[in-house]
Order: sequence, then structure tokens, then C-alpha cells
Amino acid sequence: MDTKPKTIRSERLKYEERRYLILQAALDVFAEKGFQGAKTREIAKRAGVSETLIFRYFATKEELYRTGLKELMDQHPVADVLKEFIQKKDDEGLLMAVTRHIMSHGEEDPRFLRLAAFSALEKVSPGSEETDTGRLTVRLAQYIRQRTLDGDFIELNADIAAKSFVGSILMYILEKQTPFTGPRLKAGDEEVARTLVKLFLGGICK
Repeated sequence: MDTKPKTIRSERLKYEERRYLILQAALDVFAEKGFQGAKTREIAKRAGVSETLIFRYFATKEELYRTGLKELMDQHPVADVLKEFIQKKDDEGLLMAVTRHIMSHGEEDPRFLRLAAFSALEKVSPGSEETDTGRLTVRLAQYIRQRTLDGDFIELNADIAAKSFVGSILMYILEKQTPFTGPRLKAGDEEVARTLVKLFLGGICK
């Protein structure tokens, strides 16, 4: 039974609600203007709070940015989904799960890719293993190393391979928004996913 006084629970709820509103407003502004272009007073206005209140929750603008980006990227954890494929050493199943996960994440919240692009350009982002996407890439590299030891994959740099695969998926999502390499693809997500997986496996399988 929850024995905490109702007033304490109420204050806690208010704290979480305000924090959520601030983070969502911050993500909107950062996705539109990047870290450098965003102003905390604009974030405060969108969140419906004072600028002073923002700094009661987050010590600096950079902390607000990093926290918001991390929480956005952690909304759809995929580790449990991958366990079965890893245990079975189902290469195609694993890569398809990774691809579908990243594609669906990018589709559900367009801010995801814009923030990822801004963070790369401005060099302000969580560490490589601090977000779900970062951990996913690290996990994929570990899997590639193990499959190489099994003798099923060719000798190669697993970190480069994992990053290139994840990068190809992100590039596809970006191309759907801004087709700067040519006309938009007429293929659907599933066909693109299977093509990317086949190309990748064709290059690393013995």
C-alpha cells in the first residue's frame, strides 16, 4: 500500500508533468532550430512556464538538450525483441528487426531524425551508448563479432559494419523527407528493409 501523503504524491506528479512539458517543448524547438539556434525563453513560452523554472529542472541548456534527445531515442527499447534472434543466430531475422525498429521510430516522431542530424552537425549529443539507438549499434557490433568467431562472417571491423548498417537505415528515413540523392523511391518500407538486409548479409557472410 502506498503510504505517502497525498500532498507529496501530488507534488511529485506536478514535478513530472512540468518536466515532461518542458522536454517536449524543448524537443520541438531544438528540432526546428538546432541547439545553437534554440533559445530557452522560446522553450519556456511553448511549455507555458517561466524561463527561470527551466533551470530548476535542468542546470544548463546543454543538459536540457542531452536529456531530451536521450529520452526521445529511448521511447522504443528494442533489446528484448532482439534476444530471440541472437540466441538462434538468426542473422536475417535480427537485421530485419533492427531495421523495422529504426524505421518505425523515425516515422512515429519526425523530430528523431532532425535532432540526430543537428546533434551530429553541432556535436552536442548523448554518448554512443547512452541512447537506445547507440546501444543498438553496439549490440549489433557485438553480434557481428560473435558470428565472425563462429566462422560464418568474414573478418572485418564489426564496429564499422554495425554503424554502416544503421547509417543506411537512417539515410533511407532522411531520403523520405528530403530526396537529395535522386527521385523518391517508389518501394515501400518492407521492400527497402529486405533489400538493405540482403545487401549487408551478402557482403559479410562467407
